Amino acid sequence: METRPADADQGMALYTIGRDRLHRLMAIWNMLSGVPEDALRCQTETMFGLEGEDADNPARVHAAGEYVLRMNAVLLEKGARVGAAAAGAYMRAVGVKAEEPELARAFWQEFDRLQQRVGGLDHSRTPARIAVNLNQFLRLSAEHGGPGFDSAELKAALRASQRHVLVAANCCVHSRRPGKAYKCWVFERGDVALGLADG
Repeated sequence: METRPADADQGMALYTIGRDRLHRLMAIWNMLSGVPEDALRCQTETMFGLEGEDADNPARVHAAGEYVLRMNAVLLEKGARVGAAAAGAYMRAVGVKAEEPELARAFWQEFDRLQQRVGGLDHSRTPARIAVNLNQFLRLSAEHGGPGFDSAELKAALRASQRHVLVAANCCVHSRRPGKAYKCWVFERGDVALGLADG
């Protein structure tokens, strides 16, 4: 996108992406894509005619910079889709052990205890996922002599859970109980992810 100076009536455009910024954007592209920077630079310079006498043409350099910005945005979006669950599964598969927050560890111990004693806490219809309504969990834990959790602290700890990695917080889940829907925190089952990695 170009911006025009105050004396735009003279027909001159001020281009915001210069050579230095283009090189920085190319370095980011290289980092995100894994393609050698020389190959990316050659491709871009050829596409936008940044060779020879036109190597420093401001309009072409700016257009090339906008193109690289778009490519970086696409790669970042793809990276965001990988999500915490895939990253957690990958870390477990390669043997990287992240520290499980103590409060998350206590939550999963209490979850297992309540599932055995009362049942009905996991609303997920998918075997690879766990869906927990935190209000229901906190109520049942209090009713059955649980340790007593602070809701805000628990939510912060569950975002860093390693045993089962958080996929979505507070989303509507149609429960395995017929005709019921709950706002749940959804986790990728760690034992399932490990089983897939081993297979």
